[in-house]
Amino acid sequence: MVVCEQCERRCRINEGDAGYCRMYLNRTGTLEQALPNMISALMIQRIEGLPVFHFYPGSRTLSFSTTGCNFDCRYCSTAFISRVDPAEVVMHELSPDMLVNKALLAGCHSISFTTNEPTVSLSYLLKLADAAHQKGLHVGCLTNGYQTPAAAEALAGKMDFMNVSLKGSTDGFYRDYVGVDNISPVLRNLEYYSSHVHLEITTPVITDINDDQIREIAFIINKINRQIPWHVFRLLPEYKMSDREYPDIRDLSEKLEEARAAVDYIYFGNFPGSEWVSTYCPTCRTRLIERVGLGGCGVKPVNFADKNGLCPGCDVNMPLTGNCVDYSSAEIEEEKTCQVKSE
Repeated sequence: MVVCEQCERRCRINEGDAGYCRMYLNRTGTLEQALPNMISALMIQRIEGLPVFHFYPGSRTLSFSTTGCNFDCRYCSTAFISRVDPAEVVMHELSPDMLVNKALLAGCHSISFTTNEPTVSLSYLLKLADAAHQKGLHVGCLTNGYQTPAAAEALAGKMDFMNVSLKGSTDGFYRDYVGVDNISPVLRNLEYYSSHVHLEITTPVITDINDDQIREIAFIINKINRQIPWHVFRLLPEYKMSDREYPDIRDLSEKLEEARAAVDYIYFGNFPGSEWVSTYCPTCRTRLIERVGLGGCGVKPVNFADKNGLCPGCDVNMPLTGNCVDYSSAEIEEEKTCQVKSE
């Protein structure tokens, strides 16, 4: 038997068996990746679509996924990738070097692990990060944050940006709707990531399930760092909760008003025409980055304010990592400097 130390489930895996996520196997007493160098999806998108709004805004990222997850969220909208038997997913072999070459050919600034949980393919992601950094590309991921301290340290040591899904504010929510004992590992890792990597947070919200926890989640973020961008995601529940009604946009917006006093940058999306996807200075309310919501996770930046990294309205430092990248002129990349902190 071997113990998997990748996530806080710490699965005890007998020889010939797989762990909970089905992506780690015990082969003759050694923990091995079930599907090394295999990916399920690949696409080019703006980094805002992940969503990541404060890391090289407007830049292109090559997003990819594998399969499997260490959570079993009852409302999961990507269960067709995350919760199925990995053997049933159509996969394609793509080594880290091959993926990096595709990103370079596509003119991408970064590579992002999305859709399913990167912890289940951690060794691949870490090798990819090394290969990407050698070619000058940034690497990031979307994660549920349920890693062991050792895995979190390894991940933060290689990632340039992360978006952690903080799904609720209580142990009860994580037990009833996510399938793990408590929220503590996620909170511990959020604290760690906030001081080691560019961090953003996303909360998928479902009416009458966790919309009453918005205020408490805002306070959690406030205690870590009130300038962490928080993406409130209007979830359209699927999987075991496909019969639930879609959240009401205005109702969620009203619930967010109190939260805005605790967190400086709150974004609200996953529907077309959102009024809450632009970046405003929390001090003087000058619009720093104008974005339009295209529906789903589609968000397009259309205008950047620029004053040497300072708000043009009040000279307060703008908390963005890297340069804004303008792709509005055909395929020409025009960079508008708004760098505010060194990498």
